[in-house]
Amino acid sequence: MSPIDIDALIEEAKQIPLLPASGVRLAALVSSHQYDIADVADVVAYDPALTLRLIRSANSAFQSSRTPVTTTRDAVLRLGAAQFLAISVASHARRLMQEDLPAYALSAGELWKHSVITAVVSELIPNHCTTVIPPETFTAALLHDIGKLVIARCVDEKTRKWLESAEQEGHLPLLQAEREVLEVDHAELGGLIAQHWKLPESVAKGITFHHTPDERKDVICDAVYLADTVAKQIEPAKTSRLPHPELNRRVLADLGLADSQFELLCQAGADKSQEASARFNAR
Repeated sequence: MSPIDIDALIEEAKQIPLLPASGVRLAALVSSHQYDIADVADVVAYDPALTLRLIRSANSAFQSSRTPVTTTRDAVLRLGAAQFLAISVASHARRLMQEDLPAYALSAGELWKHSVITAVVSELIPNHCTTVIPPETFTAALLHDIGKLVIARCVDEKTRKWLESAEQEGHLPLLQAEREVLEVDHAELGGLIAQHWKLPESVAKGITFHHTPDERKDVICDAVYLADTVAKQIEPAKTSRLPHPELNRRVLADLGLADSQFELLCQAGADKSQEASARFNAR
């Protein structure tokens, strides 16, 4: 029997504060794939703080353009609706994901920093593979570990030690240790949070299967898995006391990514990581 009530974990996932109304409306637009610039600009117009963040992002060095953006419409044209959604989600999630997570040996800000680097790597994947990567992959990559918040909030010291023992003494990967001890894992809980936030189903899927892409074999699951893997190589995550599992070669093949391109992707991600941290206030 699990030392934690699994229903309590699921309920905790549903208690994570909802996205602002503008974020929910943006998610609906991106999910429908039927929108125009005016639709997106209309949603953002009712959220002045979000408007400012979006225009700043459109003008950031990361966008590599000398032409300044001054209107929401121009920002939509430069960034696209999927990026608008990602920035809206980021502004909400950053406050949550800055917490200390003793259950994962993560100090304040470390979860968010890893999440940001993973998301930025996901943006770079299309430059190195032959498969079309869905634009909402960035949001899924940004939120891939949000389920860890739920587990960290619910486990007591005794349960934390059981998880540690399952990894260290049982030699189980993190995900399997969570399933053995808690009967649920952080990826599943993260998918529930995405559904709770009314994000596109593809985003929830990318989060749920980011450790186990072979269970779904979908491009967004493969892309988030790859981005997470590269991010861990750039800045080794502290989410496990064991070495990370061997790279999934099936994912590389299905994405059309040669070994040489994988190395280039790692280098590109490393080059962008510092800039990305500044972009999303991850230190």
